[in-house]
Amino acid sequence: MYRILLIFLATTLVCSVAEANTQQTVNEICKQTIDIKFCNGILAKATSPSMKDLLNVTVTEAQRISDDTYFFISTILLNAGNQRPVVQKCVDAYAVLNSSFTNALSLFNSGRYAEIITLMVNISSEDVICETDFNVPGYNINPMIEKNRETKVFVAMEKIIGHMKYGKSSLHNEPEAKKTSPLRRTKQSSVSVKSSSQATSHEKVKPSGVANSGKPWSSIVDSSVDLPYKPSSTVTSSKKTFDPVTFLENMSKSLACAVWSEPQPSNLTKTPEVKEDARLLR
Repeated sequence: MYRILLIFLATTLVCSVAEANTQQTVNEICKQTIDIKFCNGILAKATSPSMKDLLNVTVTEAQRISDDTYFFISTILLNAGNQRPVVQKCVDAYAVLNSSFTNALSLFNSGRYAEIITLMVNISSEDVICETDFNVPGYNINPMIEKNRETKVFVAMEKIIGHMKYGKSSLHNEPEAKKTSPLRRTKQSSVSVKSSSQATSHEKVKPSGVANSGKPWSSIVDSSVDLPYKPSSTVTSSKKTFDPVTFLENMSKSLACAVWSEPQPSNLTKTPEVKEDARLLR
């Protein structure tokens, strides 16, 4: 009895953890869209919390709803009257969107998931936005306003889930690559060449020896710069110059030592004196 109870509790715990992880994934996806409630309702139809199944239900529902929307707006066009030009633009936009969502479903069925991301990225904002400043018979509020929002959510969901499947959390959080225009690159290269040429010209006019900073010229010259000469680290002279001040100081020191030093008698002078004293004592 206790064993059956433990198995039941363990199964319940595992299911609760899996459900919590699934809801966390769904929340992470839907919070990046403009309609969290609609997004949650779509992903709730998934049979499992795997990214493949979430992407499957997304592309399937996106194709179904875009097909219905295209049929709906095409029906309005039949009785548009003087509003026909505005409605025609909306029909053209949803014709492109419906084709894109149909291709996305076909790519999913073929297992070409990465191409779905590229397909959704290539959808421009003009295709997603449908002008809604026209009246629809039988509606107080133009229903295309709601359908436009749903379409934007589907485009965002396919991008986000596709990137999450390939290890990226969100397309919206990815910084766009900074592209430098050819004109700007040309200006930057010309500025760099000009600055390098100025630096080289300044280096060439400096004399060898010691620079103004007090450092040897060889220590501040870049070895990679080809100069017409090789400056030496120190300036040396092969000939010794005569310094009269130093000569007089050395002479005065020598004379002072000679005057103040007392002479010490040598052993040779002492010996005869001792002998002479001995003779006198005898």
